[in-house]
Amino acid sequence: MKNNTLADDRILIFMHIPKTGGMTLKRIIKRQYPEDKILKDITDGKISEFKKIVSENEIRFVFGHLSFGLHMHISQPCTYVTMIREPIDRVISMYYYVLGKKDHPLHGIVKDLLFEEFIDHPDLKVHTSNMQTKRALGKNTLSPSDLEQAMQNLEDHFSVIGITEMFDDSVELMKQKFNWNDVSYVRKNKTKNKLRKEEIDPNIINKVIANNELDIQLYKWAKNRLIQQLKSSNAIE
Repeated sequence: MKNNTLADDRILIFMHIPKTGGMTLKRIIKRQYPEDKILKDITDGKISEFKKIVSENEIRFVFGHLSFGLHMHISQPCTYVTMIREPIDRVISMYYYVLGKKDHPLHGIVKDLLFEEFIDHPDLKVHTSNMQTKRALGKNTLSPSDLEQAMQNLEDHFSVIGITEMFDDSVELMKQKFNWNDVSYVRKNKTKNKLRKEEIDPNIINKVIANNELDIQLYKWAKNRLIQQLKSSNAIE
């Protein structure tokens, strides 16, 4: 089998996009590194903390609900991984997850909203409208022309762009790339008691689609990229 293992001196950054299977993947990756070489729960608002800790410690793995661009703030070589999910399913899962989790920061807003109100709420657009493209681009306002740059960021800086619906294949490719050991898992943070998109009014689903046109294109591109990587690595026939 072809050896795709990356150089050991790279810091691995996991860009965790909400409701893509990231909690499960995080637990898998954490087992691959010593605890004192892991920097956890870094967000876009903690750049200064990130720079200071990395400058003073030998960090190997960084994760959090963060956007692309963290590597620009340090001199050490980095590479990224992430998971991308079918966008309509991700938005539905986000709604029901926040609705059922009383300690979630958004629960106070979402608890009184119907799903249609959730997707239209102006304070929640960052979560319900092209969120995955925004994370890949590193900014919260988008134009249609930004999609190409988001794809380029992923192509240039991400060793593996996993697909939630192909979770096992995604993890197997990461295992090959990074020479990981045990990648067994129990699914974590799975949203319960949620409707499937087929059970939701098609007019509401059409609104979700309209709000996530860039994410839909990004998902299709990333899924095709993953399939091609898997074929090249002999992970699938």
